[in-house]
Amino acid sequence: MQFNQINYFLRTCDTLNFTRAAELCHVSQPSLSAAIQKLEDELGGELFSRQGRTIALTPLGSAMRTHLTQIEEARNAASRTASEIVHGHVGTIELGLMCTLSPERLLSAIALFGESYPQVELLIHDIWETRAQELLLTGALDCIIVAHSKDLPDRFTEHTLTNEPMTLSMHESHPLSDQSDITLADLNDEHYVDRLRCEFRELFFEAMGAQNLQVRTVMRSEREDLVRESVSKGIGISIMPKSAAANAGLQTREISDMNIVRKISLVTVKDRDLKPATEQFIQLVCAAYNKGAGLSNPASDITIPTETI
Repeated sequence: MQFNQINYFLRTCDTLNFTRAAELCHVSQPSLSAAIQKLEDELGGELFSRQGRTIALTPLGSAMRTHLTQIEEARNAASRTASEIVHGHVGTIELGLMCTLSPERLLSAIALFGESYPQVELLIHDIWETRAQELLLTGALDCIIVAHSKDLPDRFTEHTLTNEPMTLSMHESHPLSDQSDITLADLNDEHYVDRLRCEFRELFFEAMGAQNLQVRTVMRSEREDLVRESVSKGIGISIMPKSAAANAGLQTREISDMNIVRKISLVTVKDRDLKPATEQFIQLVCAAYNKGAGLSNPASDITIPTETI
């Protein structure tokens, strides 16, 4: 199995079109098709089902896509490391960031880091909690910032940044905004906007079900901005992080019989050597969170060591 075969296969997975995949790989379509055929021979089965001009992944193709994506990510990470060593510069810091996290405090650290280390590129990836640890272990990411409710495995080093309550969020005109004490029973039959990326989504619905309660889900979405805008337009209520709701100008209330708090942490792989720039970036992020929100110029209150990379 060769790296070019993996690249051709993955680009075909992305496009489901041999011609377009060949263009992306800068090869002829016969060359790409021949390489994929050879890969199929090596793996012992078809990766794509072909029906005229339409192609689709077979069960074998779907399984191989997951494994070969990891190989490609590991190869890219190895190439970046080699380049950094050969050329004597740091290059890129790969950061995974969950989209449910508000960026304010992180941005203050990024601003200062960019001023002090202009030769270092910070590449931020949108990640799901379910894949974050996997990407970190494979080396595809240098560090991740995640929200979680369970302890992390011992293989990781965790820098706790803050704890944040999850609150009921609503438009200021919603009847529940007049209540200071809200229980799950108050939410029964309310119009609800379902955040599919919420870390506590299953816990919320289980808690409602345990009391024979239910909300009337009017919309589900993975997009955080769409959920916030929907709540701000009065389409429904939603469970979301307190900071995200506050930034959107929403009313928030804690649910007295379901106190849920998420832990926000910056995580690296234990015993893995970090590049000096990555270590400094981690220090800046931790300092930014320790300083807290609400600063007129958060970056000005964060210090950074003066050593060069």
